[in-house]
Amino acid sequence: MGRRRKITMKDVAERAGVSVMTVSATLGGNYPTVYVSDATRARVREVAREMDYRPNAIARSLRQQVTNVIGAYLSIHDGHRFLNPADPFYAVLLGGLHTACAAHKKDILLHAFYPDRPVEDIYTEIVDGRIDGLIVFARPGDPLVDKLVETELPVVAVGEVIQGIPSVGPDNIAGSRLLVEYLIRKGHHHIIYRSSLLNLTSLKERRAAFLEAAAAHNLEVEEWRAEEFTNPDDIAIASWLDRARPHMPTAAVCWNDQAAYDLLRICHRRGVRVPDDLAICGFDGLVIPNRMPERLTTIDAHWSQVAQASVDLLTARMKGETVVSATVLPVSLIIGDTA
Repeated sequence: MGRRRKITMKDVAERAGVSVMTVSATLGGNYPTVYVSDATRARVREVAREMDYRPNAIARSLRQQVTNVIGAYLSIHDGHRFLNPADPFYAVLLGGLHTACAAHKKDILLHAFYPDRPVEDIYTEIVDGRIDGLIVFARPGDPLVDKLVETELPVVAVGEVIQGIPSVGPDNIAGSRLLVEYLIRKGHHHIIYRSSLLNLTSLKERRAAFLEAAAAHNLEVEEWRAEEFTNPDDIAIASWLDRARPHMPTAAVCWNDQAAYDLLRICHRRGVRVPDDLAICGFDGLVIPNRMPERLTTIDAHWSQVAQASVDLLTARMKGETVVSATVLPVSLIIGDTA
């Protein structure tokens, strides 16, 4: 059986007894100055339904210079080669982007990330006209970012602050201060801060705000940095267990939830009681499958709301509206079982 021929506007016009311009004005929203009576509109639409006419989306986007598609370029993958939608962070982020796109009646296009792919190829793909705007989640210094700052394509950064691009993110400073205040109320004075050497503005903001707030309350803080050890938490916990009780920190604050859950698993394995021996706090508020009964004490960054706000901001930019350089959304403390 041969393939069915695609029905065109010309076919609809001939069947309805009108001009192609009338069909285009009725079905495509083109030629706004062309008058079409209600009766003619109804006849054209009925004929289009009978003939199963489908507008050519590519041609329409070329005429209107709008695709109604938002792009998303997510290049921070914590060492993984490809974006994993099962990862709790990306699951929440993508869910928020999709929710907001649906509200704005936009589609979303994920741009592939390959570490060995030339930057020029990625940039050319992003600005080739298939999207109306771009959401980007990238590290400062990403070679693509400098190009995006200069492009006329509307771009919004989510999660990470990028100079020259409007950004949306959680209040990392307020969240870190909430953790300090909570630990003081719980009687902790000697605290571990588990950081990382990753070049992320969110990490730097959280770390700096925590250390500043802790110093203001005369708390003693030790830092553990993940990349300093082959198996950082295991080695650090072993060293911590070797200390005399009066010199042991009583709480550990991790810069994100994944680091907190990693530390919690090692404490279980080594017989460290949480929170009796060591209280553990995270940051992000993600539901991470961990097969452990404890609920993590953490800061809820409301990442779904952050993602939705980034789409709202991007659609405003796509309309030519002026937007603020940084949108910071409130966070909240989740008191779980670990601190």
